[in-house]
Amino acid sequence: HSKFDRWCKKRYIKHIRTAIHSPTTTGKIERFFGTLANELPFFKNKPELFRMRYNHFRKHTSLEKRTPSEIYHAFYKLF
Repeated sequence: HSKFDRWCKKRYIKHIRTAIHSPTTTGKIERFFGTLANELPFFKNKPELFRMRYNHFRKHTSLEKRTPSEIYHAFYKLF
């Protein structure tokens, strides 16, 4: 396993690769990386502040103007 895979495993992160010729999936991660590159400098390169804003305060068009946190908690309440 690679150093990156070991790093992920230590943090209980499942590393999922996109399938070959899957523009929808590839486009999603490329969009995220673009957002990260554009917004991270505003947080003085502190990824934890970017993560907090991205998941809890930033409304996402793809989530019907809701945050990932709102979606997660709405789903969690179903169970």
